[in-house]
Amino acid sequence: MIWILFANGYIEFVISIVYFAVSFISVEFEDDHVTPFFFIAAVEIPAGLVVLPLMIYFGRKSLTIWTFVIQTLSLLGMAFFTNKTMNFICMIIAKVMSTIIYTIHPIWANEQFPTSVRSLAYSLMNVPQSIGIIVSPYLKHIKIRRQWLLFTVVSLLSLVGTIFSLFLKETKNCALPLDVKSLTSSNASLVSTQSSESVNLEKEKKNLIENNQTSNSNV
Repeated sequence: MIWILFANGYIEFVISIVYFAVSFISVEFEDDHVTPFFFIAAVEIPAGLVVLPLMIYFGRKSLTIWTFVIQTLSLLGMAFFTNKTMNFICMIIAKVMSTIIYTIHPIWANEQFPTSVRSLAYSLMNVPQSIGIIVSPYLKHIKIRRQWLLFTVVSLLSLVGTIFSLFLKETKNCALPLDVKSLTSSNASLVSTQSSESVNLEKEKKNLIENNQTSNSNV
């Protein structure tokens, strides 16, 4: 439970930094502050629309991992491409990927938490998200001699988020855990087996009662 909470909290922290930092940095991309920001904001619309079909087709985990990978590569492109056009294309790709993760990850994380503590765990997970939102504006104002180093560090944070996602469970077409004890695969299968067995027992009881009533009426 602690691992699930920590990993998902870290992912929320990273995607908050990337999601907002790219928007803030785009304002300083050229002398024209409006046009780059407009494109960065506009790509959120198609990115948000494709999340649901992609999530249904690929699943939560696979989609999160692949978007993290592409986001990491695009952040590295922002760090090392000197051509402004290529740099801006990488910025747009990073924004699209961060929008997809920002939309799908809360759904995926919410399904990982047990029902008995889901609200509490989700609230705790949002604490590092808030820290990421607070930190992201400062990336715009950090001025260092090797500016590529800043985006390299952010891309490494994104890479760690990818690794964490690999160790979290897929929740597509899976029964939600009822409590903390049912988080293990063996317990989860036991819970699902017990629930199916209880349903079968109820059906058998009803059939026995109906048969008894039929036999009594015949007598």
